[in-house]
This record gives sequence, structure tokens and C-alpha cells, in this order.
Amino acid sequence: MMKRILMLVFCLMMLVGCAHASEGDPCAVYGEHRWYLFDQLTPTCTQSGWTIHRCDCGAQSTKAVPVAAHQWQQTGFIPASCEAEGLAFFECQQCHSNKTEVTQRSEHNFNQWLQVSDPTCTTRGLKQRTCWLCGYVDQAEVDTVPHRYSDWVITLPCTDHSMGARMRNCIVCNKLDSQDFYPAGTLHADTDSIEAVKALQTYLTDNGYLNSIIDGDYGKVTQKAVTAYQKEMGFEPTGIAYPQTLEAIFCPDTDPNGQPMSTGRLHAYGEWNIMQAATDHSQGSRRHTCLLCGHTERALYYPEGSLVPGIASSQDVKELQQALIDLGYLKSIVDGDYGNSTQKGVRNFQRAMGFEETGIAYPQTLNALYAQLDEKKAR
Repeated sequence: MMKRILMLVFCLMMLVGCAHASEGDPCAVYGEHRWYLFDQLTPTCTQSGWTIHRCDCGAQSTKAVPVAAHQWQQTGFIPASCEAEGLAFFECQQCHSNKTEVTQRSEHNFNQWLQVSDPTCTTRGLKQRTCWLCGYVDQAEVDTVPHRYSDWVITLPCTDHSMGARMRNCIVCNKLDSQDFYPAGTLHADTDSIEAVKALQTYLTDNGYLNSIIDGDYGKVTQKAVTAYQKEMGFEPTGIAYPQTLEAIFCPDTDPNGQPMSTGRLHAYGEWNIMQAATDHSQGSRRHTCLLCGHTERALYYPEGSLVPGIASSQDVKELQQALIDLGYLKSIVDGDYGNSTQKGVRNFQRAMGFEETGIAYPQTLNALYAQLDEKKAR
């Protein structure tokens, strides 16, 4: 009974103290309260505590204190493995509560990879390794290997002015591989012989076929210049510098007596010898011989004053185009490009005049064209 009375008194004191503290009245003795700890209940990990502070004026303040943290101590564990998670056991030193924590699995400890089946060029292989702790087997595929090809077999021999074809097969799976190939020494768009291309560009520039920088790039401009040269030489106009084309420009590695010569050296030709004279409406043929290596070059040539697609000057072509437009044979713009439309206009005029329809402005064509233009202007 006495215990209950004391508890009631204590609670009443707390209410009074809280009331005094919440009223905020100034201290009757000091002006401001001078609190001192009067009593306290230390909190535990299962029960909150409290503190009571008093002032000499009789006022008191009571505050609750939160529960304290558990004081865990590990009492045991089950270690994790590569097959299962681990466990750790703890006990609170104050309240003797218990808890269990889970620890993550450990990594497998594998042996070296072992080849189960070898890969081929058509199927993947298989390899495996084993964890020496738990016996777990890990497997993985192995990428296919490259084909094992036989030597190339020529199916179409290349020539000095055309590509060849060849094929080969895989000795494992018999897969066929075929490709076209250039004769040795050919210069083309994918070539990496920069110095050889520069030498070719230099020749084409010096002889009026190329009007561009000499950069070793076998691009569209160089291909167009090679095509123009091949047309004049009577070669197939492919734009590819096959050996036939290069041999007409450069000396071989040896002279006619078998003595070494510098590679890429230009021919030093003598005078042209006319084999068939050109006329005012047709090409002629001629040849000359290199004074260094003895190479003989044969070429077709146009009569002087002819305008030819690919090698005609821009200003002359503009005058030709304007005359064709004025006479109604060409419906196009004047741009100095001797292209398909200009060739068509020339053929239209040649047909009207009864000339051979070549699309090339020979002297016969030009003389007749400008004479007809003069007559029209004189009317």
C-alpha cells in the first residue's frame, strides 16, 4: 500500500513540475530558473527513462529519455559457403534478447577450364570448370574458329587489262570462298601504293588529262583522268590503271638488256611515227618507242582541233554548247562539261548533216556547225 502511495505522490509531483515548467513563470528567487538534477531513471534497451530537474524556487521539470540501444555481442555463427548463406547469432548484454543475421554466399573457387569439345569453323566448342569446395560445375561455349582454307585456285586468269577470278574451299566444312583479283601492280581505288599513284597523277597532270592536286589518292578525279587516257590509247576505258596502262607510261624494272632500272621512271619516247593519218572526221594511229627501255607505244589520236569528251577544255566546250543551243540541237545549260547531253547534241547535228554520228566534235563537225551559225546570224 505504501508503495502505491509513493507512486501517486511521484506522479503528482511530475504533473506539478511539468505544469510549472510549461507555465514559463520567471523564477521568484533568481529571475531565471537554475535547474539541478533532482532524480532520474536510466533508460534500458527495453524501457525508456526520465529525468527530474528542480529549481530552488520550488519549480521542477520532468523529461522522458528514449530507450537505449541494444548492446549486441556475437555468440556464434555458421559460415557462408558457395552453396548456402551464412548465419551470425547475437545476444544483448542488457536484456538478453537474441537476433540472427544472414551473411551472403561466398564465391565459387573454380579449378582451371577444361576443354570438353573443340570448336570448329561451323560449331561452337564446350569448356567446363569445377568448384573444389562444393563440386559445382560451370560450363561455357567456345567461339568458332576461322575457316581453314586451301590454296587459291584460278578459275579465270587475269590479263594485263582485266581482273581475274579465283576460289578456295575450307578443308573442314568445304565452304567455298571466291573473289575477283587484280593483276599484280594494278593501281585502283583501294590501292595503298601512294607513291606509285603520285607518279601516275604527275604524268596525267603533265599531259593534260588531270587538273587536280597530286596527293596519292586514287579517287574519282584520278579515275576519270585514267579513263580519258585509256580512251585516247585505244584501251578499254575502265579507269583502273592495269599493267597495260602503266606499261604505256612507266619503264619496267629492267631495260631490254636485263639491266636494273629505277621503278616508276617515266618513258622517254622518241618522235611519233604516223601509221595511219587522221582525217577531219576520224582518228588516226601512231607509235613511238622509249629510248630507255625500248617499249613501243601505239595510240590512236584525234585530228588537231577536235573536241573530245573528257579531255576538251572548258571554254571550247562552252562555245560548242552555245552554238548547239542557238541552232536548236541541244537543250541544256552552258557549263563547259562535255558530258552525255553535249554528246547527244553533237550527234543530233551530225545526223542532220549526214555525218557519222560519233558524238565527237571533229574539225568537219565544228567547221560545219560554226558555218551554219554564221549563216543564221547573217540573216
